[in-house]
Amino acid sequence: MLSANASAMLTEIVVTRGHYIPAIEATEDVFEARRRAKSNIPPQRDAEWVIRSDHLGISINDAGFVRKVAHGSEVEHKLFEGDRIRSINGVKVASKQQAYGIIETVQAGEELTLGVNIEQREVRQKLAYVDFLPTEAEPTVAQLVRRVNKTLESWPIKVLSIETVSVPGSMANKESTHFMLGINQDKKTGKKSYGGRGVFYQFLRVWYNEADPTNRVAEVQQEAATLAEAADAAVIVLDKKETPCLVM
Repeated sequence: MLSANASAMLTEIVVTRGHYIPAIEATEDVFEARRRAKSNIPPQRDAEWVIRSDHLGISINDAGFVRKVAHGSEVEHKLFEGDRIRSINGVKVASKQQAYGIIETVQAGEELTLGVNIEQREVRQKLAYVDFLPTEAEPTVAQLVRRVNKTLESWPIKVLSIETVSVPGSMANKESTHFMLGINQDKKTGKKSYGGRGVFYQFLRVWYNEADPTNRVAEVQQEAATLAEAADAAVIVLDKKETPCLVM
């Protein structure tokens, strides 16, 4: 969660000490099982707390500037190189030893509030995107574009670019960098042949710089998460129906 602290000109970043992994129940839905497999999500697991790093997975220099954020750490996608941590739980931080000492006193599952200057001296790039998938009520690109424009009007995001993405075969192929369509194998000879009909989808992808201070306010991050969940749900619906919203 990000919230502006106007009096101190800081941004408050609330993180949880220890990484919580929620439980995943087994599913009998073959489409949900397929989605989990494609996303490398385990079919089933128990809930647990994981301490990824003693220092939240960040490296801080003596001036309080973040120098490195580890992949999978508590603050990944929240802190970036060049951010300056000014306070932790309301206590002003004067050195990295002091910062680490405060962090280590907090137990797993408890929250930390970091007071951070996110107006970086140099805005770095961390590419991220949000997909807008067509619905049955949007059989044309123009209709899909109208929805995207309406969303962007009320969403204070700083956009890098918007592109049209084409996916043949099935919308379940959306996250793949390569795949093959229409593979048939003769049961007797084992010979493979290629071809056959499939569904052809088009959707819009909005790219943005996740590290840009403009895109790190709560309104942008929360809407991005909501839209990502909506896109995931749309993939499952389209994959089940196996009927095109856009046939080219």
